[in-house]
Amino acid sequence: MKKVILLSIITLLVNLTASAQNKTIRGTVTDAITGKPLAGVNVLLPEIGKGVMTNQEGNFKIVVPQNESNILFIYPDKARKEVEIANQAFISVELGPIRTKIDETAHFSFGEKREKYLQPYAYQELSSSSIVQKGSQNLATILKGKASSLYVDETSGMPGSSASFSIRGKNSAFINNEPLIVIDGLPITSDAAFSGLSNGMDYSSRINDVNPEDIKSINILKGASAAALYGSRGANGAIIITTFSGENIKPNSTRVNVGQSYIVNQVIGLPEQQNQFGQGSEGQSVEDSPYSWGPSPSSDVNDNMNPLFQDGYTAISNFDISGRSLKGNYNLALSYADQEGIIPNSGMNRITAKLRGELKLGNKLSIGAITNLGLNDVSKLAGGNNTSSVLNGAFLSPLTYNLWGTAFANENDPNQQEYYHAGADNPRWSLVNNQFNELTEKVFGSVYLKYKPAKWIELNYRGGGELLSEEINEIYGLGSSYTDGRTNPPSGGRIINGQNTIQQINSNLNAKLKFGNPKGFAFDLLLGNEYIDTQSESIINQGFDITESGTENISNTTSQQHDSLTYINQNLGFYANARLSLYQILYIDLAGRQDYISNSTYDNSQYFNPTAGLSFVFSQLMEENNFLNMGKISASFSEIVQAPYFNQSMNNGLNSGISNPYFSPSRTAFPLRTQEGNFLRNEGLMPQITTTIDLGLNLELFNNHVELNVNYFQENTSNQLLFVPQAPSSGVKYRLQNSGEIQNTGIESNIRISPVLAKNFEWNIAANYTAIESEVLSVSEGLNSIPLGANSESPEIRMIEGSSFPVIYGNGFLRSDEGRMIVDNREFINGNANPEFGMPIRDPNKKELGKMNPDFWGALTNEFRIFGLSLHVQFDGQIGGSAYNGNSKIMKEFGMDIATNDRQDGVVLDAVKGYYSLDGEGNAILNVEGENNIVITKGEYFWRNAVSDIDEAHIYSTNFIRLREAKISYTFNHDNSRNGFVKKAAIYVVGRNLWMESSFPNMDPETQWIGTSPYYGQQYFHFPQMRSFGGGINLTF
Repeated sequence: MKKVILLSIITLLVNLTASAQNKTIRGTVTDAITGKPLAGVNVLLPEIGKGVMTNQEGNFKIVVPQNESNILFIYPDKARKEVEIANQAFISVELGPIRTKIDETAHFSFGEKREKYLQPYAYQELSSSSIVQKGSQNLATILKGKASSLYVDETSGMPGSSASFSIRGKNSAFINNEPLIVIDGLPITSDAAFSGLSNGMDYSSRINDVNPEDIKSINILKGASAAALYGSRGANGAIIITTFSGENIKPNSTRVNVGQSYIVNQVIGLPEQQNQFGQGSEGQSVEDSPYSWGPSPSSDVNDNMNPLFQDGYTAISNFDISGRSLKGNYNLALSYADQEGIIPNSGMNRITAKLRGELKLGNKLSIGAITNLGLNDVSKLAGGNNTSSVLNGAFLSPLTYNLWGTAFANENDPNQQEYYHAGADNPRWSLVNNQFNELTEKVFGSVYLKYKPAKWIELNYRGGGELLSEEINEIYGLGSSYTDGRTNPPSGGRIINGQNTIQQINSNLNAKLKFGNPKGFAFDLLLGNEYIDTQSESIINQGFDITESGTENISNTTSQQHDSLTYINQNLGFYANARLSLYQILYIDLAGRQDYISNSTYDNSQYFNPTAGLSFVFSQLMEENNFLNMGKISASFSEIVQAPYFNQSMNNGLNSGISNPYFSPSRTAFPLRTQEGNFLRNEGLMPQITTTIDLGLNLELFNNHVELNVNYFQENTSNQLLFVPQAPSSGVKYRLQNSGEIQNTGIESNIRISPVLAKNFEWNIAANYTAIESEVLSVSEGLNSIPLGANSESPEIRMIEGSSFPVIYGNGFLRSDEGRMIVDNREFINGNANPEFGMPIRDPNKKELGKMNPDFWGALTNEFRIFGLSLHVQFDGQIGGSAYNGNSKIMKEFGMDIATNDRQDGVVLDAVKGYYSLDGEGNAILNVEGENNIVITKGEYFWRNAVSDIDEAHIYSTNFIRLREAKISYTFNHDNSRNGFVKKAAIYVVGRNLWMESSFPNMDPETQWIGTSPYYGQQYFHFPQMRSFGGGINLTF
């Protein structure tokens, strides 16, 4: 017993002695710029390598041994600070930005985090603040103008409208020009499965399935060099999307976010109609005439356009819960978007869900999983050249016809339309009888493991996949014009059921080896293998001629057709990436990928993709100063192979060798290794090769108040896969062969200027600028021009040697040597009055009419923050580029365009006079006879006959400048409060497309008829854009 008492006394004395030698330090850590507390800061004792972390209020308490003299504070993306303890019992620390930011990281290929300021490749990172709380369910809409070199084509403002992306322009005439989309390390399907080129339908892109509110960051890898580790898929760059997780919240805590937004959508960009003349022709009233070249109405006129449109809305609900412990984290995100379109019977309902988590199994092993679910249900309408389009009647109905005040169907037969125009559907009848729906169900995700047996090696495996099911259901009612059903009794009608299923499996295993000191000599090596298995099946069932109204089932049609297509591809790739860093001054990056493709278009189905980069951070050689905080120059080179994947089997009951027009041309253009009646494929086909040279300059100046990034690039894509026209004697129309080269040269730049960076006041100005010059270096032996796309009528989209890619090609005005338009000065021909007297003469030879790509585009953003109040404004625009305005052309022909208001006024065209005559051998000779002085009227003959088939008369500049986005928000931050249930609350008001100035008539220049095809540049009765304004609230608990 005495021994026990003695031992207890000794133990107590030892502990008392140790306590006397230790010291408890308390303190707080805040952001040096905003003054906000920083949670999760590592508070370390350097001598013993142990420490604590700050809590949600930025407070800490640490026991310090007597031999410790300093405390080290470390926080991501902040400069480390070491503080001397001395006699302090309470330490207050402010952490500011890293001077050179060399240690900041971003997500690159395969989700790998790298020091972004050392990278020799061009990229641009977008934070969540530029994406979330915008009140839009469409990521494509939000990304417009956000990054240099990123061009977003959006077909319209309709729910679920398609969109496409391009980075650094379009460089391929046949293969998809879109960048690879990667979400949380997993490449996904992004393009539409079906194509509506032939029927006026617009099918959704899969980028519509992404929930913008769940995005933490987006890193845009610009060009092939930056995305080379993805091989052929990265030839057009990549968009790396990282969603929120629970890793950044306070340890041993749970965070809940809820958000609700409501946005009102209104139509903009409607055509201007004439308001002085009624139905008829040649100034006379003609009943049932589709034209408005009649007399001035004697009574009030009708507004047939605006009643078609309504105020739509977008309501988005979001729920997010995250948790974090010392061993792992999780995040659950749910979203529901409900959109009613700006035209009745159009809308979208989207549900997304994501669950991700990560668990640490000791100090060396961690596992994680991500699962995403999506359901997208879209109700839509037919547009474009479809005669059942509701826009035809709204835009073209004469003022004297009461479209909305009269019956649209026979009271005894609802299938018998009441409508003045026998060649189109009454819009009201179409809204009731024609139905179009698209349903998408999607599941994708991955499981990943990280194992780090030693400091110098890390093993990673990610296995995942994607299962996508898309269904289209379209009904053209009995009696519809599109099916030639405007008969008595009504006939026609068509039912279309389509389904596309995609299954993709992705397996990626790699090892990361790190040697040396990151601050000195460091060598990193990445070795990996990726396997991709893609299988898809597309089925289209069509029923023609509905037998009985109200029984819209394919079995109730007179004849049926079945079309199907199966596609299978395996890709096995091996990649390596070696990176050498010398004192964070010189950085050398070498990478290569060897791919083996199961159904490549050429016999040798293996190819190698090399890339190399060099960056020199010259600011590291300079002493710390307040002028140059970071300066880097970089250069890179890559050579990436693009091999198109042809279909392996196709059963098509309608066409021979040409796939069903509902199938996407990028995926289903022609069958694999076959010869059919319409085309012939060369057996020696080789892949396209894109060679990229990139030079960059990155500067940060004046203590992070100015940031400038400039890149020059040149991309050459050779061995273009082209459908070259063949002589009729060959028995085929086209030959698919390697031919031609396209070069894109450009400059992209981003600049940020922060005049004020204070604790409670920030002012940031950001701008981006892109200028790209595209040139077709060659086309094909013996040819300097070939048509592209499905449209064989004038105008065409063409690839022309020596011109920009692509261009509009068609009938133009006949012009003098000085470029002046020539009008016909022959008042009489063979004694008869010449109706073309004073009218423009069409050039007998078709020619290039305009390039489609802009010369440059850019955006300017201004952002203020005063305490919790912030204001964000974005302007953007483009200069150069042209488009064919088919909408304006048709409205002028029908006498409904505003330009036809002056049909009775005499005008003299700015032109010279001339005519064609024949010489003695019968050759045409152009005679030009001086300045034009012939007075004409721009009436019915002018628009319907003289210039109707002169395509140049309908080509317009797509220049525009617009107020893209404006947002005002206020954030209440209660993170410092121990008792508050609501930790943060944000309310905001946002508007989009609030103002625009453009010379493109009657429609928004950003709307395109061709949709996501690379052959855009034509606008024909496409649905308009919309203006949006509303607000929302977000709460954090």
